[in-house]
Amino acid sequence: MSKKKKKRSGGSAPEKKAPPPPARPPAFLRRLFPPAETEEPSWRWLWPWLGVAFVLRACVGIFGDFLLHPDEIMQYLEPAHKAVFGYGVSYWEHYYGARSFLIPGFVATILWLAKVTGLDHPGFYVYAVKTAFCAVSVLVPWACYRIGRRFFGEEAGRLALIMTCLWPYLIVFAHKPFTEFVATSIFFAAFGFACRPAAERRGGALAVGALLALAAAVRMQYLPIAGLLWLGLALGRGRGWALASIAGGVGMVLAVGAFEALTWDYPYQSYYVNFMANLMIAQNRLAEPAEFYVIRLMVATGMLFPAALYMMGAEFRRCALLATLLAFTLLLHNLQVHKELRFIFVIQPLFLLLIAPGLLRWLGGVRRPELRLGIPGAYAAAFAVIVCFNFYDDRWLHAASSRERGDTFYLREKNNLYGLYLRLHDDESLQGLAHFGDPYFNTPGYYYLHRAVPFYDESALESAVRQTGGRRLRPLVSHVVSRRSLGSFEDFTLQRPDGEYLLYVSETEESVRGLEDLNPYLVGGSMHYEFRRRGITSLPQPPDFPKLLPAPQE
Repeated sequence: MSKKKKKRSGGSAPEKKAPPPPARPPAFLRRLFPPAETEEPSWRWLWPWLGVAFVLRACVGIFGDFLLHPDEIMQYLEPAHKAVFGYGVSYWEHYYGARSFLIPGFVATILWLAKVTGLDHPGFYVYAVKTAFCAVSVLVPWACYRIGRRFFGEEAGRLALIMTCLWPYLIVFAHKPFTEFVATSIFFAAFGFACRPAAERRGGALAVGALLALAAAVRMQYLPIAGLLWLGLALGRGRGWALASIAGGVGMVLAVGAFEALTWDYPYQSYYVNFMANLMIAQNRLAEPAEFYVIRLMVATGMLFPAALYMMGAEFRRCALLATLLAFTLLLHNLQVHKELRFIFVIQPLFLLLIAPGLLRWLGGVRRPELRLGIPGAYAAAFAVIVCFNFYDDRWLHAASSRERGDTFYLREKNNLYGLYLRLHDDESLQGLAHFGDPYFNTPGYYYLHRAVPFYDESALESAVRQTGGRRLRPLVSHVVSRRSLGSFEDFTLQRPDGEYLLYVSETEESVRGLEDLNPYLVGGSMHYEFRRRGITSLPQPPDFPKLLPAPQE
């Protein structure tokens, strides 16, 4: 039997046991998210490249007035104008509270600042808003540098930065206020910050969780990929980080709910009503084919989309999280009835990240200089031809249904309609405006006009034109904007004969009747009936349509 050791005298305190090391996640989880990048300084050309990205995006926004989809004005910019200046056209989404006011609220903040500083001229605030969205969009190339550096190394991060700075669709859509584009910037800001060493601390975890929740709040359809990214981060970083990030996300969700209650009637109203409205609309919409997104991605990227799948083969372990995010986004959006290429905008930076390491590896493995430059050069030339063709006539990629017009000609054949509305703002003789050839949702709206005068679209004046043959227009409006193909108007003189849209001005100085309600709500009774039939009884009753036209006088 072994004898017990006698305790040493002297009354010395027993030694404390060292705390056990923190549990490390399994190896397969650590591969999802590589170890933290070092504290080495960032590339010295990072900020100059981001400056180039911002200038390119701002130039397209300032010099290219094109309409990707009517929602751009009537769902985001026009409501912001009405909130700040008190007049504007409102569609049923903003009557029932079916749209979140996050993006209109951001725009309204810029308009309010312009108002209080005396810069509330559309020639200023229109471009100030575009520039602000361009600044937000620069988060994508910044994040792609951080992500590429973390996953594939410094060289791949630099290549991802350059490609996302110069990628055509990331440039031309940067100034647009759509939820897809803004949510993509916020999502990548969260992803890029998560790659920083600071994000592994508690404060960083709070910020990552809050940003992911904000991206999902801006674009509800991006909630699954935001959750998937959070899961990949949480599994690799342990319980403490996961709980801190959940706290940040919950805090943002509560803040969004409070904002919803402030802007609408109750918390999260727009998300609930929007979900129910989409269910109703989907029943009456024909589904696009299953290959819709794949074909358009191949054309829009100059065949780089299948190249991304090939290039990530040798780096599959390090590409697993990025590839899963891309595939998950494509799968979920393919299940939806309504498909548009802009809905999956978040995919474009993802596949650029997937291409970067494969392209570097291929270039490094080619020994013959003529092949190293010649083959990529030939591919780049083919890519340039395809992309330039898209930018010459891009209506197929971004085709919209019904009468919704999207003028996706970028800088080619610039539409004179927006400049015409800006000039009308400065016309002191403007007392009322009629717009022929387009419904309200295809017009620049009060956001570009910025004059508290009666504003009619073609349907509002249709009965008067039919009854009077144009002779009764003068008591209603002083100016007419019309498509060239619609002909002339009696008692109105053609003032600007150039461009697709023509401007007619009244020949007389007769005063124009005012309009009691400058805020017409375009609410359909059938939509209200469908809401009631599905048990949504908390919505308000739509008002009677304002009588925009007085009864004809004998």
